[in-house]
Amino acid sequence: MTIKAMLVKSGYGDSSIYSGVYTITHTLATPTASPVAGAHTSSQNITLSGEEGSTIYYTTNGSTPTIESSVYSSAINVPIDTTMVIKALAVKSGYGDSEIYSGEFAITHILATPTASPVAGTFVYSSQNVSLSGEDGSTIYYTTNGSTPTTESSVYSSPINVPIDTIMNIKALAVKSGYGNSEIYSGTFTITHTLATPSASPVAGNFTSAQTITLTTEEGSTTYYTTNGSDPTIGSTLYSGSISVPGDTTMTLKAFSVKEGYGDSAVYSGGVYTTTHQLSTPTSSPSAGSFTDAQSVILSSEDGTTIYYTTNGSTPTTGSTLYSGAITVPIDTTMTIKSIATKNGYATSEVYSGTFVTTHTLSTPVASPAAGSYSSSQSVSLSAETGSTIYYTTNGSTPTTESSVYSSAITINSTTTLKAIAVKSGYGTSATLSSTYTINYILTYSAGAHGSISGSSPQSVPYNGNGTEVSAVADTGYHFVNWSDSVATAGRQDTAVANLSVTANFAQLSWGTPVVQEMRGTNPYWPNIYGGWFETQECGDTFTTGNDALKITQIKLAASYPTTGARRPTYGFIRAGSCTGPKLASAPVTNTIEININYILSPNTTYCVGVDKAGTAFDCLADGYGSRPPFPYASGNVTWANEWASYTYGGVSPYFYGSGAGVFALQSITVAPPSTG
Repeated sequence: MTIKAMLVKSGYGDSSIYSGVYTITHTLATPTASPVAGAHTSSQNITLSGEEGSTIYYTTNGSTPTIESSVYSSAINVPIDTTMVIKALAVKSGYGDSEIYSGEFAITHILATPTASPVAGTFVYSSQNVSLSGEDGSTIYYTTNGSTPTTESSVYSSPINVPIDTIMNIKALAVKSGYGNSEIYSGTFTITHTLATPSASPVAGNFTSAQTITLTTEEGSTTYYTTNGSDPTIGSTLYSGSISVPGDTTMTLKAFSVKEGYGDSAVYSGGVYTTTHQLSTPTSSPSAGSFTDAQSVILSSEDGTTIYYTTNGSTPTTGSTLYSGAITVPIDTTMTIKSIATKNGYATSEVYSGTFVTTHTLSTPVASPAAGSYSSSQSVSLSAETGSTIYYTTNGSTPTTESSVYSSAITINSTTTLKAIAVKSGYGTSATLSSTYTINYILTYSAGAHGSISGSSPQSVPYNGNGTEVSAVADTGYHFVNWSDSVATAGRQDTAVANLSVTANFAQLSWGTPVVQEMRGTNPYWPNIYGGWFETQECGDTFTTGNDALKITQIKLAASYPTTGARRPTYGFIRAGSCTGPKLASAPVTNTIEININYILSPNTTYCVGVDKAGTAFDCLADGYGSRPPFPYASGNVTWANEWASYTYGGVSPYFYGSGAGVFALQSITVAPPSTG
């Protein structure tokens, strides 16, 4: 603003003109700081603020700021243990510069408030020793009467005892050179004598049998209890001895003690006593131990239980693996299996624990050839893992390291059970090889031309065993000669020591001169006897002609006669006696042979009984051989003993006609060939 002025006065001349320019400008407000200057116990970030649009220049060393000083753009940090004087100037175009802001910030470390152990509170039954602690190197001053401690108060050096039945207010101050004093700690400790809470033995929990609970209380006190979970009063049951918890029972026990001049104890509420059946500890199959092959471990427990298990030795819980099938323990493994059994309404079983150690087991030895049935001796080789030693037996017993050591092939001639094991240091002994070799030799019998074999062929017979009997049978008109191994008898039974194959040899029959054997005797009683018994007297010689032989028995006639008018017998036969009767010794009859027999009646001294052809009973004399069978007869030709059942006698009835005084003339009997073989 420009102001001009002049003075005028009557009678005076006018003054000169005054002219003046007046400029009025706005001065910026002094900057402010946050937080305000002063003492602080931690580092500070100082924020400066001024009028909007102004620029603040500042210094931190106490010098007066100018527009050449630092421009404020963010909070100014005042570190711990620092005294900093901040000065600031606000400048804005068209405005007057602000007044200078000046603030001193003193950052010092204040010690932490001391602490007490135990913490302040109310205590019963026993005095307390209160320990005070502060920062390292600090000195603690304290009072116990509630007054504020100073550096003139007691210096803390050991725990402060608060006796029973005492209320003590402890206050404490921590001091350290160069640090700010701590805040005042204040704690009130009240020690009152209250009866101790009763205790119970055993403590509450789950049990698998009835329990007897004993309460322990202070001497001279009276204890009341409940078993239904309600809080006890002096009207509850008076404790006078043990408390019974029967089996299969749930009981909540509470108790408290009273004594004149003492505070009542707190209520003991130990929890719930549950007596239930505890499940049996699980078992394993196989039992824990060392094994030479992988194992499948089966766990079992009571019916209806659930089994949980671990395999790392940790204690199982219901959060562990649920058992559902055999647990595999691989080879070369050490595994500790632990398990528990659980069932709703039952106490969990004790923990089963078993360690299973599996080591590498040698492979079972291998036999070549393999076990089986063979028709000749075998040379058996054994093999096993490299470096192992094989022990074996051939008598069926289990081999050990005391058994024979295998070094070369084993010869087996007869049925044998070969057993073997492989052994090697640091390895599990192998399983036992058991191989049974059945050696049956083959006996083969064949017939050459003009014959056959009677009996079994071929035959499978063990070593040193006996085969069944076989016979060589010649065709009609032929006879057996020998076997291909020179055995001369047609029938044979061999012992198997090796395979056998033989052939029976046969040849055609030829006949020589008939053989005549004279029979002599006397019988003065019937000069005209024309029939009677023929009986063996003694065995005759065997006469051989060429390749044929006819064995003829010496014969006598045992005359029969009536005692009461019965008819004389008209048929006769040869009785075997001590010999086998007349027969061919080595071949059947193939040509007609005439046998000439001379015989004479001889007297008899004993009786026999027979029947004549008409069936009338009669008595006959015998020659001392005892009683005879019924007198044989036939309508035509008769048989000549059992050995001659297939022979007939040329159509000639075997009547023997005699003449003279008891002398029979020569009688010819023609023997025809048999109808078969």
